[in-house]
Amino acid sequence: MGKGDKEARAEAQARLAAERAAQKAADRRRSLIFGGATVAIVVVLGILVGVSVSNQSKSASDVGPLPKGANETTYGIEVGAGAINGGGQSDLNVEAAGAKTPVLDFYEDFQCPACKGFEDATSAGVNKLLSQGKVKAVYHPLSFLDRSLNNDSSLRSANASACAADEGKYLTYHGIVYANQPAREGTGYTDQELLQFGADAGITSKDFQTCVTGLKYQKWVKNGVQRAAENVPVTATPSLYINGKELERPITNESIAAAVAKAAK
Repeated sequence: MGKGDKEARAEAQARLAAERAAQKAADRRRSLIFGGATVAIVVVLGILVGVSVSNQSKSASDVGPLPKGANETTYGIEVGAGAINGGGQSDLNVEAAGAKTPVLDFYEDFQCPACKGFEDATSAGVNKLLSQGKVKAVYHPLSFLDRSLNNDSSLRSANASACAADEGKYLTYHGIVYANQPAREGTGYTDQELLQFGADAGITSKDFQTCVTGLKYQKWVKNGVQRAAENVPVTATPSLYINGKELERPITNESIAAAVAKAAK
């Protein structure tokens, strides 16, 4: 091998060594970059998870105290067969008539004229089903009309109904509020009227007065019942769901009875 060949070979080996060194350096840089990116991603995810958990915790604590009979998931007031926490209407907490008890979820607003019409047309039939132990009813008093009517009567009447639930008189009070709904939508209810409805329902407790005027359950209405209904989502009032499925309109005593019979099979 001549001198020229040796020099060429040496140069080639030097270039190869330099390329390998450069490659190793590049690999180290990529490792540092990707490693740093991974740490950054983990940190970001950790922050997001932390924010999510914080929001969930805030949401849960922001509901405030629950009235008697309130479901801890949907926040609705339970009445009838299998009602939890003593139920919101003590004289209708009866044993189920069968192995399957259909659940009726009512979504309504005490300022809603259509809800009053629905109450007038169907309450007798629903109350009969409740007394026979054929259903459990869950009532979700909403407050969305306050925004469009520019008052707070939906909130205050819903709160008052929860106060009545504590007295075991939810459904009795519920019926009286609708019976006295102002003819002109948006007129609303005064605190004095809401307290009088309690007296009409046979409620004599001083706790009821404090509960109504102090808006004890306003967070339950706004951040519990209302938020849960929006997540369903409920898009109109009145709405009735039987075992989680919305009952088609028009809703009558006959259509409710037929749907209940079908759900109980």
